Amino acid sequence: MKVLFVTNMYPTKEHPADGVFVKEQIDSITQAFKCQYDLYYINAKQKGKLNYLISLLALPFKIRSSRYQIIHIHYGISGLFLLLFKPRLSKIFLTLHGGDILDKQGYFIQVFLTKRILSRVDKVFLQNEEMKDIVREYNKNYEIIPCGVNSEFFRPITIYDKADVNTRLIIFPSSPDRWEKNFQLFADAMEHLKKTSSYKIEFDCLHNLSRSEVRELLNRADCLLLTSISEGSPQV
Repeated sequence: MKVLFVTNMYPTKEHPADGVFVKEQIDSITQAFKCQYDLYYINAKQKGKLNYLISLLALPFKIRSSRYQIIHIHYGISGLFLLLFKPRLSKIFLTLHGGDILDKQGYFIQVFLTKRILSRVDKVFLQNEEMKDIVREYNKNYEIIPCGVNSEFFRPITIYDKADVNTRLIIFPSSPDRWEKNFQLFADAMEHLKKTSSYKIEFDCLHNLSRSEVRELLNRADCLLLTSISEGSPQV
Protein backbone atom coordinates (compact mmCIF):
# COMPACT_ATOMS: atom_id res chain seq x y z
CA MET A 1 0.00 0.00 0.00
CA LYS A 2 1.23 3.48 -0.89
CA VAL A 3 -0.02 6.44 1.15
CA LEU A 4 0.35 10.20 0.73
CA PHE A 5 0.01 12.35 3.86
CA VAL A 6 -0.78 16.02 3.28
CA THR A 7 -0.51 18.37 6.25
CA ASN A 8 0.11 21.99 7.20
CA MET A 9 1.35 20.94 10.65
CA TYR A 10 4.64 19.09 11.11
CA PRO A 11 7.63 19.53 13.43
CA THR A 12 10.72 21.32 12.18
CA LYS A 13 14.07 22.10 13.78
CA GLU A 14 12.89 25.65 14.49
CA HIS A 15 9.46 24.55 15.76
CA PRO A 16 9.82 21.00 17.14
CA ALA A 17 6.36 20.94 18.75
CA ASP A 18 4.33 22.05 15.71
CA GLY A 19 2.16 19.19 14.53
CA VAL A 20 4.22 16.62 16.43
CA PHE A 21 0.99 14.65 16.97
CA VAL A 22 0.62 14.38 13.19
CA LYS A 23 4.14 13.02 12.85
CA GLU A 24 3.55 10.53 15.65
CA GLN A 25 0.33 9.31 14.06
CA ILE A 26 2.07 8.86 10.70
CA ASP A 27 4.93 6.98 12.37
CA SER A 28 2.51 4.69 14.22
CA ILE A 29 0.35 3.93 11.18
CA THR A 30 3.20 3.28 8.78
CA GLN A 31 5.02 1.05 11.27
CA ALA A 32 1.89 -0.94 12.12
CA PHE A 33 0.86 -1.55 8.52
CA LYS A 34 4.32 -1.57 6.91
CA CYS A 35 3.19 0.71 4.11
CA GLN A 36 5.15 3.02 1.85
CA TYR A 37 4.38 6.67 2.29
CA ASP A 38 5.24 10.16 1.13
CA LEU A 39 4.73 13.39 3.04
CA TYR A 40 3.68 16.70 1.49
CA TYR A 41 4.16 19.45 4.06
CA ILE A 42 2.52 22.82 3.39
CA ASN A 43 4.87 24.88 5.56
CA ALA A 44 2.90 28.12 5.49
CA LYS A 45 3.98 29.10 9.00
CA GLN A 46 7.64 29.55 8.02
CA LYS A 47 7.43 29.97 4.25
CA GLY A 48 4.20 31.95 3.90
CA LYS A 49 0.65 31.32 2.74
CA LEU A 50 1.85 31.22 -0.87
CA ASN A 51 2.62 27.57 -0.10
CA TYR A 52 -1.12 26.83 -0.24
CA LEU A 53 -1.28 28.18 -3.78
CA ILE A 54 1.81 26.19 -4.75
CA SER A 55 0.12 23.04 -3.43
CA LEU A 56 -2.77 23.57 -5.88
CA LEU A 57 -0.37 22.74 -8.73
CA ALA A 58 2.20 20.55 -6.99
CA LEU A 59 -0.17 18.04 -5.40
CA PRO A 60 -2.13 17.06 -8.54
CA PHE A 61 1.18 16.48 -10.34
CA LYS A 62 2.53 14.40 -7.44
CA ILE A 63 -0.65 12.34 -7.17
CA ARG A 64 -0.86 11.61 -10.90
CA SER A 65 2.76 10.48 -11.03
CA SER A 66 2.77 8.25 -7.95
CA ARG A 67 -0.56 6.31 -7.89
CA TYR A 68 -1.36 6.46 -4.19
CA GLN A 69 -4.00 4.09 -2.82
CA ILE A 70 -4.73 6.42 0.10
CA ILE A 71 -4.41 10.17 0.58
CA HIS A 72 -4.75 11.31 4.19
CA ILE A 73 -5.14 15.06 4.66
CA HIS A 74 -4.58 16.71 8.05
CA TYR A 75 -6.42 20.01 8.59
CA GLY A 76 -9.15 21.24 6.28
CA ILE A 77 -7.40 23.79 4.10
CA SER A 78 -4.53 21.38 3.42
CA GLY A 79 -7.04 19.85 1.00
CA LEU A 80 -7.50 22.99 -1.09
CA PHE A 81 -6.24 21.12 -4.16
CA LEU A 82 -9.40 18.99 -4.06
CA LEU A 83 -11.45 22.00 -5.17
CA LEU A 84 -9.64 21.87 -8.51
CA PHE A 85 -8.61 18.23 -8.79
CA LYS A 86 -10.30 15.03 -7.56
CA PRO A 87 -8.09 11.91 -7.73
CA ARG A 88 -10.04 8.96 -9.12
CA LEU A 89 -7.75 6.11 -8.05
CA SER A 90 -7.23 7.07 -4.39
CA LYS A 91 -9.33 6.87 -1.25
CA ILE A 92 -9.21 10.29 0.39
CA PHE A 93 -9.42 10.74 4.16
CA LEU A 94 -9.55 14.09 5.97
CA THR A 95 -8.77 14.63 9.66
CA LEU A 96 -10.16 17.86 11.11
CA HIS A 97 -8.41 19.38 14.11
CA GLY A 98 -10.59 22.23 15.39
CA GLY A 99 -9.96 25.70 13.97
CA ASP A 100 -10.57 24.39 10.44
CA ILE A 101 -14.26 23.69 11.20
CA LEU A 102 -15.19 25.52 14.44
CA ASP A 103 -16.27 29.14 13.87
CA LYS A 104 -15.60 30.14 17.47
CA GLN A 105 -11.85 29.91 16.92
CA GLY A 106 -12.23 32.83 14.52
CA TYR A 107 -10.83 31.34 11.29
CA PHE A 108 -13.96 32.03 9.25
CA ILE A 109 -12.36 31.82 5.80
CA GLN A 110 -10.74 28.50 6.71
CA VAL A 111 -14.08 27.13 7.92
CA PHE A 112 -15.80 28.27 4.71
CA LEU A 113 -13.18 26.53 2.54
CA THR A 114 -13.17 23.38 4.70
CA LYS A 115 -16.93 23.00 4.25
CA ARG A 116 -16.44 23.10 0.46
CA ILE A 117 -13.72 20.45 0.73
CA LEU A 118 -15.73 18.06 2.93
CA SER A 119 -17.89 16.79 0.08
CA ARG A 120 -14.77 15.93 -1.94
CA VAL A 121 -13.38 13.33 0.48
CA ASP A 122 -14.37 9.71 1.13
CA LYS A 123 -14.29 9.86 4.93
CA VAL A 124 -13.80 12.48 7.64
CA PHE A 125 -12.16 11.87 11.02
CA LEU A 126 -13.36 14.16 13.82
CA GLN A 127 -12.32 14.95 17.38
CA ASN A 128 -15.65 15.53 19.13
CA GLU A 129 -19.46 15.70 18.96
CA GLU A 130 -19.52 19.44 18.24
CA MET A 131 -17.52 18.91 15.06
CA LYS A 132 -19.79 16.01 14.09
CA ASP A 133 -22.88 18.24 14.21
CA ILE A 134 -21.28 20.54 11.63
CA VAL A 135 -19.70 17.95 9.34
CA ARG A 136 -22.71 15.67 8.89
CA GLU A 137 -24.45 18.36 6.83
CA TYR A 138 -21.67 18.09 4.24
CA ASN A 139 -20.44 14.50 4.47
CA LYS A 140 -22.31 11.56 6.04
CA ASN A 141 -19.24 9.31 6.23
CA TYR A 142 -17.43 10.38 9.39
CA GLU A 143 -15.97 8.88 12.55
CA ILE A 144 -15.02 10.43 15.88
CA ILE A 145 -11.46 9.47 16.81
CA PRO A 146 -9.93 11.83 19.40
CA CYS A 147 -6.16 12.34 19.32
CA GLY A 148 -4.33 9.63 21.22
CA VAL A 149 -1.79 9.97 24.00
CA ASN A 150 1.02 7.53 24.75
CA SER A 151 0.16 6.76 28.37
CA GLU A 152 3.26 4.61 28.80
CA PHE A 153 5.43 7.64 28.08
CA PHE A 154 3.28 10.32 29.72
CA ARG A 155 3.05 9.05 33.28
CA PRO A 156 4.35 10.07 36.71
CA ILE A 157 8.05 9.25 36.62
CA THR A 158 9.78 11.16 39.43
CA ILE A 159 8.87 13.12 42.51
CA TYR A 160 10.86 16.31 42.14
CA ASP A 161 12.17 17.90 45.31
CA LYS A 162 11.15 21.53 45.51
CA ALA A 163 13.86 24.05 46.18
CA ASP A 164 11.20 26.16 47.90
CA VAL A 165 8.23 24.36 49.48
CA ASN A 166 6.27 27.62 49.39
CA THR A 167 6.45 27.83 45.58
CA ARG A 168 3.69 26.57 43.28
CA LEU A 169 4.32 25.98 39.54
CA ILE A 170 1.32 26.31 37.21
CA ILE A 171 1.40 25.25 33.55
CA PHE A 172 -0.13 27.00 30.55
CA PRO A 173 -0.48 24.12 28.05
CA SER A 174 0.32 25.90 24.78
CA SER A 175 1.97 28.91 23.19
CA PRO A 176 0.92 32.35 24.51
CA ASP A 177 0.90 33.53 20.86
CA ARG A 178 -2.10 31.34 19.94
CA TRP A 179 -5.05 33.59 20.70
CA GLU A 180 -7.58 30.73 20.80
CA LYS A 181 -5.69 29.33 23.80
CA ASN A 182 -6.68 32.49 25.71
CA PHE A 183 -3.40 33.29 27.45
CA GLN A 184 -4.80 36.61 28.69
CA LEU A 185 -7.27 34.83 30.97
CA PHE A 186 -4.42 32.62 32.23
CA ALA A 187 -2.23 35.68 32.89
CA ASP A 188 -5.07 37.42 34.74
CA ALA A 189 -5.55 34.34 36.92
CA MET A 190 -1.82 34.29 37.72
CA GLU A 191 -1.88 37.94 38.75
CA HIS A 192 -4.88 37.32 40.99
CA LEU A 193 -3.16 34.33 42.62
CA LYS A 194 0.03 36.29 43.22
CA LYS A 195 -1.97 38.92 45.09
CA THR A 196 -4.19 36.58 47.10
CA SER A 197 -2.23 33.36 47.66
CA SER A 198 0.18 32.69 50.50
CA TYR A 199 2.34 30.73 48.02
CA LYS A 200 4.91 32.13 45.63
CA ILE A 201 3.28 31.60 42.19
CA GLU A 202 5.34 30.71 39.14
CA PHE A 203 4.20 29.56 35.69
CA ASP A 204 5.65 28.02 32.56
CA CYS A 205 4.35 27.18 29.08
CA LEU A 206 4.30 23.93 27.11
CA HIS A 207 5.77 25.57 24.04
CA ASN A 208 8.64 24.52 21.75
CA LEU A 209 9.60 21.63 24.01
CA SER A 210 10.52 18.06 23.15
CA ARG A 211 8.25 15.25 24.35
CA SER A 212 10.73 14.46 27.15
CA GLU A 213 10.84 18.11 28.21
CA VAL A 214 7.03 18.26 28.24
CA ARG A 215 6.88 15.17 30.44
CA GLU A 216 9.46 16.58 32.84
CA LEU A 217 7.65 19.91 33.13
CA LEU A 218 4.30 18.22 33.74
CA ASN A 219 5.85 16.10 36.47
CA ARG A 220 7.33 19.15 38.19
CA ALA A 221 4.12 21.18 38.02
CA ASP A 222 1.56 21.55 40.79
CA CYS A 223 -1.30 22.50 38.51
CA LEU A 224 -2.24 22.82 34.83
CA LEU A 225 -4.77 25.47 33.83
CA LEU A 226 -6.62 25.16 30.49
CA THR A 227 -8.23 28.47 29.48
CA SER A 228 -8.82 27.84 25.75
CA ILE A 229 -11.74 29.45 23.96
CA SER A 230 -12.06 26.22 21.95
CA GLU A 231 -10.31 22.85 21.61
CA GLY A 232 -10.63 20.12 19.01
CA SER A 233 -9.34 17.28 21.16
CA PRO A 234 -7.39 18.66 24.13
CA GLN A 235 -4.63 16.19 24.96
CA VAL A 236 -3.67 17.96 28.19
